[in-house]
Amino acid sequence: MPARPASRAVPSINTSAQLSAETYRRIHKSIAATASADCPLSRLAIEIRLYIRRAHYDPTWGRFIYSFGFRARVLQELWHCDPGRDLSAAASAGLITVAPERMRTTASFVGGVVTAAIHLVVDGHDTWRSAGAEAVRFVLRSLGVPEVTADRLAEGELPPLLPDDRTEMGERQCNS
Repeated sequence: MPARPASRAVPSINTSAQLSAETYRRIHKSIAATASADCPLSRLAIEIRLYIRRAHYDPTWGRFIYSFGFRARVLQELWHCDPGRDLSAAASAGLITVAPERMRTTASFVGGVVTAAIHLVVDGHDTWRSAGAEAVRFVLRSLGVPEVTADRLAEGELPPLLPDDRTEMGERQCNS
């Protein structure tokens, strides 16, 4: 009888919650320290690129994200925290074209693009700069952002990913 392929176990809720909360806090803190903090479109572009850059510098984290990012409920929620709020704010401001009833689907689309870019970076098929810029361009252009704006946000200066100041990692900060 042929051996069954080994399946990957979904990480525990506690591990996923800790990873999600830590990632959320670090990215939120990094963006808050920039001049772009007031623009939801700029924040979204920075979020996308920071996720991808983190995967380059922390490939274990990147593999975890692309292996479990859509399978662990807590990690699914990560795509709907700041990215979801920024998508809603950008739509409300007329910066992107998304119907309100499609916001959750759009956030999942963004998460899928980011996850695919992380996979390319971690597996050595692309650099974090190139994958990040292309992911931003793809997402923003698909949401109706003019090419010149998408290019500017894809290539803009990226802030450092600041460390997490919390020692208690299990606490979630996203209340989507």
